[in-house]
Amino acid sequence: MYAANHDKEISEMEQRLKDVLLKNQRMFARESPYLDALLVYAGLFSAVLAAFLIEARKGLEEDTLDKILKELKQTDEPFTPTTISKWVNGLWFASLSLSLASALFVILAKAMGRRVLDREEIEAMFSSKDSDSYGGSRGEPDCTGRYKFQHKAFKRKFEFLNISATITISASLTLFYPGLVVLIYTSQRGIAWSVAAIAVAMGLVSFTCVLHDVYSAPRYDTE
Repeated sequence: MYAANHDKEISEMEQRLKDVLLKNQRMFARESPYLDALLVYAGLFSAVLAAFLIEARKGLEEDTLDKILKELKQTDEPFTPTTISKWVNGLWFASLSLSLASALFVILAKAMGRRVLDREEIEAMFSSKDSDSYGGSRGEPDCTGRYKFQHKAFKRKFEFLNISATITISASLTLFYPGLVVLIYTSQRGIAWSVAAIAVAMGLVSFTCVLHDVYSAPRYDTE
């Protein structure tokens, strides 16, 4: 009688664990296309931003022609980058760092998802019922509870990485546009104001979409 109740308890625990695994798999499958798009976008944005930085960084160094002219004039006046060059480079280097961090968060989230999508690993998790490696039937509830805790923790970690990737790429764009506006403003103020207006409009639309998703998205519970 005790053995029958014990086997029933183990079966119920395994069923609850399977339910948690299936919910985690569905969550990852639902978010995977978004992560793929975010990773591609972060990679392309980082490449474009690096190209901008190659040119902008020249403003932090003294021009070769100016250096030659100073030598001819025999002046020892040190080179000082302009304030605009400092601001543009500072904003864009910070933007590039955040963009790369966003790509890293996506890669970590995808790596976590591989574990819950690995059917062989999940099947092996439950095929250990008759194995002696877990100490027979006495170790089975502990084993099941441990894996259940691990896969419930997956949801929290996965959501944290997903949100972190979204926030960092948004912050990267937020830093990129002010640097672009400042750089253009020195030569073409009309174009600079146009770019600023586009950036503000994009920010408002993005903020509205995020609020809509937060308040209208269904709540998925893995309990």
